[in-house]
Amino acid sequence: MQQGRKRTGITVSRGGFFTRDQRPFFVLMIPCVLFLLAFIYLPMGGLVLAFKSFNVTDGIWGSPWVGFDNFKFFWESEYAWRATFNTVYLNILFIVSSHVFAIFCSVSLYEMRGRFFKKTIQSISYFPSFLSWIIIGVLATAVFSPGQGVLNQMLAIFGIDSVQWYMQVDSWPAILTAIYVWKNAGVLIVIYVAALSAMNPEYHEAATIDGAGLVRRTWHITLPHLVPTAVILLIMAIGGIFKGDSQMMISLIDRNSQLYPTTDVLDFFVYRSLMNSGDVGMPAAVGLYQSVVGFICVLLANWGANRYRKGSGLF
Repeated sequence: MQQGRKRTGITVSRGGFFTRDQRPFFVLMIPCVLFLLAFIYLPMGGLVLAFKSFNVTDGIWGSPWVGFDNFKFFWESEYAWRATFNTVYLNILFIVSSHVFAIFCSVSLYEMRGRFFKKTIQSISYFPSFLSWIIIGVLATAVFSPGQGVLNQMLAIFGIDSVQWYMQVDSWPAILTAIYVWKNAGVLIVIYVAALSAMNPEYHEAATIDGAGLVRRTWHITLPHLVPTAVILLIMAIGGIFKGDSQMMISLIDRNSQLYPTTDVLDFFVYRSLMNSGDVGMPAAVGLYQSVVGFICVLLANWGANRYRKGSGLF
């Protein structure tokens, strides 16, 4: 070894791309990389269907090209703009409500002192995320059923007449938001609680000594500490703002066309169109449109985050 050269204790592989100590981590990455290649990147070849009139006889590559006719067919549909608006509107309600609720719960749990009670609340809030939308659809029917629904029975106790919930078009954005928050906010609560657990408690101790109350400590210490985590989660959520949860709509709305004016989303609209026509060209076109617009939204959200605070974005 040459004089003056420090021994670092790290053996570099002959290729020079990673150290010998990092090899186990690269081996662990192999299943994930294979999964992404098989189920994420290779199926992207099917995007060519958005520009073709697919038929089973000729296959994907032999089917004739139709240019942008599939996109034109979608946008000329009388329900295209309605589905697009509902998708964005409902996703905004879902994102804002779930994050606000999760931040409120995580801050409340952080201020609690009972460890057993905190763990119990986290487990209870996380449990609905394991339920399928089919089960939630059955529960929703039991709650909102016009006759013997739990909600109508509770209203009857106070002398209020039974409400036909499955005919209340304007009420369902709020109902869907409440169900979505109940099912998915638990995951966000766990993430935010983990972010708060990494915060140095000396900040709160110093603020308490200076006379800061709970509200001021929460506003000036706790919430700013959650900003980086919240920004990353919001950027990732914005990427799917043009994606509608078809499983949710099939389980909760199904073929109740009376509720479509406020609940019809792009994925549910595509699902019905595919079931009725059997043409996969238009669904492929809509999927490509959703992905491109979602990617643009991620770039804009990341740019806005970096403009607000340098280094806050994903990249």
